[in-house]
Amino acid sequence: MKRLAVGLGIALVLGVLPVAPTDRAHAGGPELRAVLVGINHFQGRTKPNVGGVGDVTDVHDALVRHGWPTGSIRVLTNGDATAAGIRQALQWLAANKDPDSHSVFFYSGHTKMIGGDRDRDGEAVDEYLWPHDNQF
Repeated sequence: MKRLAVGLGIALVLGVLPVAPTDRAHAGGPELRAVLVGINHFQGRTKPNVGGVGDVTDVHDALVRHGWPTGSIRVLTNGDATAAGIRQALQWLAANKDPDSHSVFFYSGHTKMIGGDRDRDGEAVDEYLWPHDNQF
């Protein structure tokens, strides 16, 4: 079921992506950037996840097949997918955008639900990505 959900998610994302290779320097098209995070193993006693790294591999390969330059895709898996590493990759994604760019953030791993409205958005429970180093 997870692979089906991921496959549907990829199909939805790729439905809006260019099919032909596009590199702004060569084709004058939009700049393409992606951050892909997949975690199977965590520090401490956190139970492992199954499939996070494989999901990222699948999404990476699909993006490349649809013309995304490999140099514009940041991949963080397991030990590289710390809270600081994910934040840094998201900052890179945000810093390299313009009105004509296309950006993708993909995450496959655990999430943590914490009661209370810590981000003050009116929801009783907040959900966090669960990085490799357990620093939410």
